[in-house]
Amino acid sequence: MAVSTTTAPELTAEQVQRILVQPLEAASTFLAAVATAASVAESEDPQDRAFMATVQANAAASSGDHKQALDYARQALEYSAAISLRHDAVRWAWTIAADAALALGDETEVTRLVSALESHRPGHVPPVLRAERLRIRARILANKNDPAATEAFDAATEAFRDLGSPYHLAVGLLDSADHLLAIGNSTIAQQLAAEADTVADRLPAPCLTERARGFMTSPAAALASRTV
Repeated sequence: MAVSTTTAPELTAEQVQRILVQPLEAASTFLAAVATAASVAESEDPQDRAFMATVQANAAASSGDHKQALDYARQALEYSAAISLRHDAVRWAWTIAADAALALGDETEVTRLVSALESHRPGHVPPVLRAERLRIRARILANKNDPAATEAFDAATEAFRDLGSPYHLAVGLLDSADHLLAIGNSTIAQQLAAEADTVADRLPAPCLTERARGFMTSPAAALASRTV
């Protein structure tokens, strides 16, 4: 399944739904199907290996196993020099790794991940990772109760709007809503969650729809589930 990294287009919305959103909804089934494809599972091609590791990272993340998600995402990222940051597997693996590190409270690892992106020239970092870096920075600030977190989340949300990826926008809106609720701004938080629900419903992305509606139904419970 190896493809040229110089000519391969970014994933379409349909491909994102089929390859990356669906594993979050039915991870075990999807992973089992991929694992049976011996040509991929046994391939030495770095693109195949990175893709497989990213799928496994998605599966682990969907089941709440943040440690395993981080481990698999790291494996995928090891191939970034060979296949470039623009490869779909690498772009998604970085996000999975950063979110998993935050969930584990591993500040050292998430800082390392951010620094690794910053070590590349801006033109070598794809727009989606530049936007994701803003979101992760905002989450780091929020974890430190830094007042600058609100502005950082605003910048990340604006970047996602400019990016034109509904899936990423919905995630950014929900992360911002979590933060605003935590600092007592429940009104704006609910508005962002409602927008995220609308965006997720159009994709569709049931995992994000569930998160958004859980937030709107019981904000405190939704926030607690994100901080465990």
